[in-house]
Amino acid sequence: MSDHSIPFNNHKDTVPSTTDLTPGQYLREKRLQRGYSIRKLAEEANCSASYLNRIEHGQRRLDSMANIILLASILDFPVSELLQLTNLSDAEMLSPIRTAFPSIQTSHQETVITKFASLITSGALSEEQMDQLIFNATAFKEYCQKCNQHK
Repeated sequence: MSDHSIPFNNHKDTVPSTTDLTPGQYLREKRLQRGYSIRKLAEEANCSASYLNRIEHGQRRLDSMANIILLASILDFPVSELLQLTNLSDAEMLSPIRTAFPSIQTSHQETVITKFASLITSGALSEEQMDQLIFNATAFKEYCQKCNQHK
């Protein structure tokens, strides 16, 4: 009796899970899903197509938090998805926070801002929760400004 079983298909058309992808592969997948050519994405991200091509093919590391945020924004996916694949160090993730908040003076302030940024980019908040958080942060900022004016 001959074996007529179907062989295990390990074909490249199988969709890998997100955890099986490199940051470059993930970026390429999102770019193609959104219908972007590499040139169009490079133009919108203000970088070269060869830079993006090297990232997509694993020849260059996606090591800038600013670029991760920009690319996720252009291609409309949560930053946290790409961030989970990059293995950036804490110092690498903090650089845009220090850029965005130059008035940070203590490690406690830096920790609070870092946790706030992580919460915002995690995708764990609903739109209503995000709106409420932004409203509260804005109100608190205005309150602090008024307190500082009276000193």
